[in-house]
Amino acid sequence: MDIRNRLTTLHTLGRERFALLLLFLLLYLGLAPFLKGWITARLLMSILLSAVLLSTIYAVSQTRRQAVLTSILAVPMLATTWLTYVMKWRELTLASNLFSILFMLITMVMILHYVIGAKRVTRDVIFAAIVVYLMIGVMGSLIYALLQNVSPGSFSIAETTVREGAYVFIYYSFVTLTTLGYGDVSPLTDQARALALLEAVVGQIYLAVLIARLVGTHISQAIAPDGRRNHN
Repeated sequence: MDIRNRLTTLHTLGRERFALLLLFLLLYLGLAPFLKGWITARLLMSILLSAVLLSTIYAVSQTRRQAVLTSILAVPMLATTWLTYVMKWRELTLASNLFSILFMLITMVMILHYVIGAKRVTRDVIFAAIVVYLMIGVMGSLIYALLQNVSPGSFSIAETTVREGAYVFIYYSFVTLTTLGYGDVSPLTDQARALALLEAVVGQIYLAVLIARLVGTHISQAIAPDGRRNHN
């Protein structure tokens, strides 16, 4: 019975490809500040980002073509991320941000295509929809970090705010995405304000439109063609 349960668990994980990606994304977003006393936050963020990258490749690679494309995109992102530890070049950091943004953007499109094209609302579809929302926040943090590197002084950061690594922009991105607006990190330039405004709007539209679609799909799949509810 124990072996059967384990096989069932492995089979479920195989079908729910986005569960592992969601787990690594949540760890990437929430774990780093609590472990920075044991290892540097920057190193931890790089490790978790690499885990997110690899699990993203696994999640979106339904065909060989998708696997090849995401792997090609992942190589420069992974390489530049880790090369920044041995080469303290500003250009390398900028390249790392650019490759990361490109990878996130293309994989988000793939995942959205999967979610929108789903005929049934399964747990995997729900996980995928949550992943896209979190990836919007992560990509936003990368864009803010890129803007700050290109144009220093684009943001005002309070002295009490955590400043280590890119986590300050992850924090700011999700505060903006959820329209909380605590005010301890603020955009100072028109470019920064435009990006913040765009992220806030995209976040609200995404929630409204996608949740409505998932609810509609769920209702339609629960009703049989003859108009009676399907209890299967």
